[in-house]
Amino acid sequence: IGGPGRRLVQRQIQRFQPDVVISDSEGWTHHAARRMGIGRISFDHYGMLVHCHLPLSRADKLAIEAESVAYRKLVTRPERAIVVAFYDGQPKHEGVTVVGPLLRKQAREMPVGDGEHLLAYFSNAHVNFTPQIAQALQELDCPVRVYGPARVGCEGRVEYCPVGNEPFLRDLAGC
Repeated sequence: IGGPGRRLVQRQIQRFQPDVVISDSEGWTHHAARRMGIGRISFDHYGMLVHCHLPLSRADKLAIEAESVAYRKLVTRPERAIVVAFYDGQPKHEGVTVVGPLLRKQAREMPVGDGEHLLAYFSNAHVNFTPQIAQALQELDCPVRVYGPARVGCEGRVEYCPVGNEPFLRDLAGC
């Protein structure tokens, strides 16, 4: 990653003069800091698939390989990686730390209930929310509230919800 985007980020980093750069999978920041010789700490969830051993089937490993190659191109190999996940993964190399989810105060203080619905959230829904997944959700024995796809409304047992912090947190706390 080069060109004007990286140069712009590099100028901002030069003005700030950090000792280390902490970034998610934002490629320009990683490449600029690396080019400048500034240590980098990657902080995201996707690193779990790249930096950790996971009990995945061969088919699942193949399915994520293209995205993993893109991630490695964006982030390269940072000096440290903090991987955020709800589940454990065994780091593949030194400098990788797996931590649990980081919840903001609003989420921690949301009243919890025993609802009847399943909550499904899809980042990159245009890629990850496939017709097969939509069908599988329709076939469940409970109502499903889905966040992420670019649609709103009900289709059978599935309710497609508009993205919004407060409604999402309520649905999460009550699922």
